[in-house]
Amino acid sequence: MYTVFIRPLLEYGSVIWSPTSVTIRGKIESVQKMFLKRILPENTLTYSTRLHALNLHSLEHRRDRFDQIFLYNLVSGTMKLDLSNYLTRYTAPIKTRGHSNKLLKTKFCLISTKKTFHIRAINNWNNLPQSLFDLNFNSFKASVGDHITDRHKK
Repeated sequence: MYTVFIRPLLEYGSVIWSPTSVTIRGKIESVQKMFLKRILPENTLTYSTRLHALNLHSLEHRRDRFDQIFLYNLVSGTMKLDLSNYLTRYTAPIKTRGHSNKLLKTKFCLISTKKTFHIRAINNWNNLPQSLFDLNFNSFKASVGDHITDRHKK
């Protein structure tokens, strides 16, 4: 029931609005923690153990995954949005490590800009392996979560 009724509410619009402060992220994550404690009530289990036992990821990991899927749609041209002021492909004449779809981070003047989608998603994007970009969209979507570090899962 949690994954059908509650989690979609916590994840709605996460690409556009993703919590920037540790406090807000913790409060959102605490909703999942509370439901996991009800499903696995044993007091000795940690949050990461419960996630692993139920084959779930933290909400933060899922937000990062949604960011990468959205960015894939933007870069591949599936989604028609003009973000040329925000997203620039890396076009160096020399071969870089990683994949050929790397993006440059734009400079920002305001601290509030630091956590916007086009800034926060680029680090994970640039760290993805080339093999993901050889896949079609559905395969990318299924595989990208394996390449994002989940800070709660071990």
